[in-house]
Amino acid sequence: MVLKPKNGDSTSSARQTLAVLETMEQSSEATQRQIASQTGISLGLVNAIVKDLGKRGMIKIRQVPRRRLLYYLTPQGFAEKTALLLRVFRTVQHDYQQIRVQLFEQASGMREKGVRELAICGDPFLLEIGCICCLELGITVKAIYTDNPYRIGDNICGHIVRGIKDLKNGELSWEVDFSLLGLVRDHVVERSRSPEPGKLTEKIAL
Repeated sequence: MVLKPKNGDSTSSARQTLAVLETMEQSSEATQRQIASQTGISLGLVNAIVKDLGKRGMIKIRQVPRRRLLYYLTPQGFAEKTALLLRVFRTVQHDYQQIRVQLFEQASGMREKGVRELAICGDPFLLEIGCICCLELGITVKAIYTDNPYRIGDNICGHIVRGIKDLKNGELSWEVDFSLLGLVRDHVVERSRSPEPGKLTEKIAL
């Protein structure tokens, strides 16, 4: 999982290229439309990236019956993927610290308003950080929810992740989202969809 500022940064192109290469490595039969769906990158941009990778010898494109194309990483492509992965991972630590500081400030604000227990809902990565912040501040986390179907049933900080549809009406909850932090999720390592911007329900504003 890698993040990037909303207005983009110097490694955005590298992250997008890495996402495409990773998807091709996982399945050579993936169509460009499927790659776009799995990575969150627009179909037009995926097409441009694929063409560029082909021209640079990073992938080999093979046509099969029914006008289908298969994509294979070449040795140069595997080397490029490794280099891009290392480059992208260098930003993860900074991203984590930035998120942790902001979520801790939000949790502190809730505690000052008298909140002592709540549920957390949102992106799995942010859920874990938010839960840690609550524990440090003495706020009891009653439940954890996400709208990411692939993470339902996971264990985060001792809580089994539930689907967002299980959130009860009137249940005090803290929604966490990358957009509130000035970031957007970049679909490189872990593909996950975020819910609406972070806020507290039940009229407790941050």
